[in-house]
Amino acid sequence: MTMVAPLPPHPRRLRRHKNDGSMGGMLHTLTKAISSHASILLPLILFPLVLLVVSTAMLATSMARSAMISGTIGGVDIEGYASYHGPICVPAPVGRASSSSATSRRATTCDGGNAAPSSSSSHHREYGAGTMGEVRRSRSSPPRKMSDSPSTYPVYFIHIGKAGGTSVDDLMTRIFKCSNRSYVGRVHYDWSYIRHRERLRRRTITIGNMDDDEYREHFRGDNGYHFDDDDDDVTSSADVVTFLRYPVSRALSQFEYSKTQPWAIGTNASFLTQTLDEYLDDEHKTWMQPISDGESGTDWLAGIFPSEDDGGGWILTDGKETRTKARLRSNRTASALLAARRLEKTAWFGLLEDVTRSMELLSATLGLQYVPIFPMQNSRIGRNVRGGGGGGKGGGKEEGQPPLSVETTRKIESYVPGDLWLYEYATRLFDARYEYFVIGEGRCPYIPPEMPPLPDFR
Repeated sequence: MTMVAPLPPHPRRLRRHKNDGSMGGMLHTLTKAISSHASILLPLILFPLVLLVVSTAMLATSMARSAMISGTIGGVDIEGYASYHGPICVPAPVGRASSSSATSRRATTCDGGNAAPSSSSSHHREYGAGTMGEVRRSRSSPPRKMSDSPSTYPVYFIHIGKAGGTSVDDLMTRIFKCSNRSYVGRVHYDWSYIRHRERLRRRTITIGNMDDDEYREHFRGDNGYHFDDDDDDVTSSADVVTFLRYPVSRALSQFEYSKTQPWAIGTNASFLTQTLDEYLDDEHKTWMQPISDGESGTDWLAGIFPSEDDGGGWILTDGKETRTKARLRSNRTASALLAARRLEKTAWFGLLEDVTRSMELLSATLGLQYVPIFPMQNSRIGRNVRGGGGGGKGGGKEEGQPPLSVETTRKIESYVPGDLWLYEYATRLFDARYEYFVIGEGRCPYIPPEMPPLPDFR
């Protein structure tokens, strides 16, 4: 049987097929219409598609950034920076070593977060049992630069005894001598004195701006204004600065210095003829100032030094003994945490063991075009700081004195757990500020340090 191939459709019939009302005809007509109006229809079709793709990409990027910010980067917890939408800072590695090279100090970049920010603080660490249940971190915002403070803001220097404060006092006096800002120095006082002085100053300003009716209304006694309120933020109208020293070194310096004082010589104090080890081992000693926990910073910042009834104390206070002060003296955990929070509020603080970087940080916060030179007003601290900055705790060594033994160092440390904790936190906070103001020049986000584990004060 012979198979006959079908004949192709007649051209005239094909044309009728394309133009009839069948499905094929309608598709042909639609295709022809689209082809003839492609220049108009194509943008209308592609624009929504492009918009959809771009929106999806932006949403994915935002979600990824939020996940990164709310979690960890390089093992550093930066939760609390969810409001930050800029680049992640990538500082060059900066340790406790001297940073004399200007190039290394400026070797910081801020890019899109391809690397982890460096932090001098340790990774997550739990606090001592029965003390704290969670990791604490300092406030997430850096302090304001002193150059940004109004000229009406006074500058208060908390001069901690035997911590290099005389040199800082001299430097600050010279810096602010030619400015319009008031500098309150050349005397020892704690935080309560600053608070009291600022309240008086604010009250004077307030009274000066009141008419008679406002004055009577404000001070008639039912307005809630009390001078003995527990606390207020004095740094909202003033800049506070201070200078810290490794507590063991400070204790040794205090011990040796006190032997030269008229009050000790006049009373023939027993420690005049004792070595430091003999003094530490003396079970009958009554003079505890060198090894009193709080003398190296905690009590100064917490503002809890006793107020002398006759006003004759060498540390100025607000002049009042309050229940709050008594509670803080008995609760060393609370006083240490308060001191740490107030250290965060300081406009600047330096470390005697890191003078070079301390001066660089001072230059940055003051907006100076030069780095101040730290004056050596006390030769006994010279060996602690000569030769630049960078870490180290001075080895507990005074000028002309042999270094302390490990055993002696441990004895002193056992007396001052709160001050040692505060100093450790101060080194972390100092590194964070240095990286932000000096290395990153304020262009990168501020990475707050973790607080170290609190000691067991029992």
